[in-house]
Amino acid sequence: MLTQLAIVRKSLSEHPVCRSVKHSKSGVINLFDKDTIYIVGDAQSSSNNPITQQFSAFFIGLVVDTSNDKIVDAACSSTVQLTSDFARSIFIGHSIMASEEIGEEIRFRYFGSSQKTLIAAFKDAQKKYKQAVSARNKATVTK
Repeated sequence: MLTQLAIVRKSLSEHPVCRSVKHSKSGVINLFDKDTIYIVGDAQSSSNNPITQQFSAFFIGLVVDTSNDKIVDAACSSTVQLTSDFARSIFIGHSIMASEEIGEEIRFRYFGSSQKTLIAAFKDAQKKYKQAVSARNKATVTK
């Protein structure tokens, strides 16, 4: 059992999503640093989009490092895994504050039927990120 756990830990630590995997003494794997927060942005996609038929709306989930505003992981609701993987590659490494840069990259690289919806969901996530960081900062000041 311990050998299997060691193999899983090694393979996870080599996975690109888990580059900063930390292992606690209890054996729990922490994929993300404590400075990260998870934000979900949503937007309505067109009624003929398969995403709307499957999920009713389009969602993007972003893990953001609050110490530098960098997006460290991303996923979106999609009917094809490659869509989520491709969208992920657009977001990772960018600042969540760089809406023009990310919007431009989406317009130049992503030609799926939900291009405008992806941009709208990102802007919604950005708005929620700003609110979350502001709320956290206020909570820190009052302590």
